[in-house]
Amino acid sequence: PQGTSCSGDAGCKCNDRMLALLALWALLATAKAGECTGEERYHVVMTASHQYLDIVSNWVIIYKRALAKMKNPPTLEIIAEDDEAYELLSLPAYAEFLPPDTVVTSQSAIPGAGEELTGGESITFQSQGFKTLMSRRGRYLLETLRKHCRVLFTDSDVMWLDDPFPRFKGDYDIWGQVHVKTRTEGSFDDPEALVNPGFMAVRSNERTIAVMQKWTDLMQDGPTHNMGKFNDALAAVPGVKVFRLKGDFPEGNMMDWTEEWIKQSKPVVVHNNWVGRKDSKKNRFVKSGLWPCDPKTCDDPTMVARRRLYEIATQEMGAKRKEMSASSLWLALVQNPELAKAAGFATRPLKGREPPEPFPAKHPKERSLDRLLRLLGSSGSMSLPVKGYMEIFYH
Repeated sequence: PQGTSCSGDAGCKCNDRMLALLALWALLATAKAGECTGEERYHVVMTASHQYLDIVSNWVIIYKRALAKMKNPPTLEIIAEDDEAYELLSLPAYAEFLPPDTVVTSQSAIPGAGEELTGGESITFQSQGFKTLMSRRGRYLLETLRKHCRVLFTDSDVMWLDDPFPRFKGDYDIWGQVHVKTRTEGSFDDPEALVNPGFMAVRSNERTIAVMQKWTDLMQDGPTHNMGKFNDALAAVPGVKVFRLKGDFPEGNMMDWTEEWIKQSKPVVVHNNWVGRKDSKKNRFVKSGLWPCDPKTCDDPTMVARRRLYEIATQEMGAKRKEMSASSLWLALVQNPELAKAAGFATRPLKGREPPEPFPAKHPKERSLDRLLRLLGSSGSMSLPVKGYMEIFYH
């Protein structure tokens, strides 16, 4: 800085460190833009508002099934659109429920995202709140593409039934779902069909960043239908190469919402759009076998934590077994105290007691986590034959 000088070895070392930090900052700022090879892990982005957290929880369960089929699983970022969503998604219960390599970001941390919605504001389809949420997506993707080489944006009502990433091949900038504009007798090859940004993979480069910037600029006039503005942005940037995802990636009007249709057609993803009300979306999911949640599991963070405990406990029993033993649940609780607490349990060390006897070899097994937890709740505190000798009791 002006007015300072290097005096002595200490001053020189201080200046050297400062110059080194500045050089490192400049290197990090430019490395991503110049070093994308097209082989990087994908970074999946989705948004969540508190009014749709049950839909988000359902998506997470389906998504984790698809993850099990992937050779190179992506990272996941969930952008919470309001404080209530952020607080719930950040609870230990939900953190354990989410897949590995997941981060939860508040929309307030994203430059230019705007104000959050108020708690009572409706976000049903076509509402002002819904349009506000949709209008932010260009900004979210613009900032994400500046940090990640390959990005996939997905709506929470897009169910991943298989690994979509092997389909994103060729010299393209964007792979996007086709939005057929008629409810019946439409065609994926309709020249007027739009690209739906509700499910699209994007390669970070000058063209795609320009598209997201243009999309963001077009939405500055106020909340409106984001899909039309996105396609206007595509048309405004020369040289953008778009691959249209067709039959294996149907929207809600291009499929039958039945288990039989899904079994026979084997789609990669299905998009539950072309329906306005949230309860109508849920009914579609239930009819097609794509709603693995019971009502509590997707609404109550305590039940979300219990589902995660169930997953951990059944893993202890082996991949082919769907039941768990009391012993495997004990281990899951003791090894995951924060998750146990979020699920309605607490743990404390046993003091002044003899080590407990091991469990009987033929301890009854329970297929339902709820049944087992009720059993624990009715039996009071029980000591555990595990390291440290912990006591688990149900609140």
